[in-house]
Amino acid sequence: MAALEAYFDESARDAGVFSVAGYLFDARAARGYSVEARRQFGPYGGFHMTDLLARQEGYSGITKTRRDELVKAAVDLANRYVMAGVTVSCWTQDVLNPEG
Repeated sequence: MAALEAYFDESARDAGVFSVAGYLFDARAARGYSVEARRQFGPYGGFHMTDLLARQEGYSGITKTRRDELVKAAVDLANRYVMAGVTVSCWTQDVLNPEG
């Protein structure tokens, strides 16, 4: 038996697409990821890719160069610790009105 952890986030676009994506970790990797993510992104109030890319919330005021460095750090963390990544996308209208 294995203990696994998963972290998910949702996103919606004006074009009508809704997505849920996440990462799956074994318990040891989840701890390592959390420690590293806090070290990298804690000074900005935590990690949320939308805020980082838009340089808003805790990331407001950072330069584009710093944003790019942090995006690379996030990708490096995922590559180092993640067991699997998943995403599901659908039309927002199908989520709001599943009967059609």
